Amino acid sequence: MTTTFRTPKISPAIQALIPPLQPDELRQLEANLAADGCRDPLVVWEQTGELLDGHNRYAICTKHRWPFDTVEIAFPDEAAAHAWVIRNQLGRRNLPDAVRVQLALKLKPLLAEKAKATSEANLKRGAKKPEGQISAPREKTRDQVAKLANVSHDTVAKVERVLAKADEPTKAAMLNGSLSINRAHQSVAARKSPIKKPRPEREVLADCAQAIEEAIADALLIYPSLRAAIGARLQVIAQGMRE
Repeated sequence: MTTTFRTPKISPAIQALIPPLQPDELRQLEANLAADGCRDPLVVWEQTGELLDGHNRYAICTKHRWPFDTVEIAFPDEAAAHAWVIRNQLGRRNLPDAVRVQLALKLKPLLAEKAKATSEANLKRGAKKPEGQISAPREKTRDQVAKLANVSHDTVAKVERVLAKADEPTKAAMLNGSLSINRAHQSVAARKSPIKKPRPEREVLADCAQAIEEAIADALLIYPSLRAAIGARLQVIAQGMRE
């Protein structure tokens, strides 16, 4: 991490990750900056020069030509930079629960990918553990989202369903706090669910394969001696599928 005086670039993709301030919050921020100056440096992605934290302070300081400092942080890729932005917002702002869940859900693909990579790595290593050691059960992605948002698993499920199925006014009302998560979810649940089309066989098979891989990885973590037996069973299954 290095402190600089670099003029940051604005990335619409990064800015879209940050919940906007309410008008009264913006007015209070501008008053604070006028009275005390921009005391905290803006955070910039070292490799690209894009602003990661401090968009509102940057806009206000630029408008009034007030000075500000920046600090640079290095990230290996865009996913890591975006994850930092989301975690930073969750850690520092007093956001409504629905907004916290919406933010945390943006990390869901990254969390799922990480869990998949861990499962594959365990399979390649043979998932060997010291004899008698039993590993803790792996956390599900939705549980990780709930922990990040500091809400219950049930709240994550409700917000996720509202964001996916509710109309725009209902979603907006839930996010700004004028409609509770429960009421918003009830309005969605009350609608008649459309008849779902059967999923393509390839998708179903892919889900089954992933579930089997995860089950095998868990079994090997607890009982590494099963590696040979599991391998033999998989060969029999593969032969049967070929026939």
